[in-house]
Amino acid sequence: MGSSTNIALPTIGREFAMDAVLLSWVAMAYTLAAAMFLLPFGRLGDIVGRKRIFTYGVSGYVIASLLVGLSNSGAMLIVSRFLQALAPR
Repeated sequence: MGSSTNIALPTIGREFAMDAVLLSWVAMAYTLAAAMFLLPFGRLGDIVGRKRIFTYGVSGYVIASLLVGLSNSGAMLIVSRFLQALAPR
């Protein structure tokens, strides 16, 4: 999911009137959040339980994906992509 939006970046740029710098943040927000929270959520899964964290992660991912689809600005899209990667899985 991290790099799947790279194909759509030209269309996203036209739709939201984003320049190349902001378009790079659409892809990088996901990668940045996934890298930042991989170890903390792994540890949390060891403490709380992997199944519970996975269930919360799938729920969070679905909600964040809905926000990505409903984004009406470039900033909302970038924040939604960050939240999408933040959901532990």
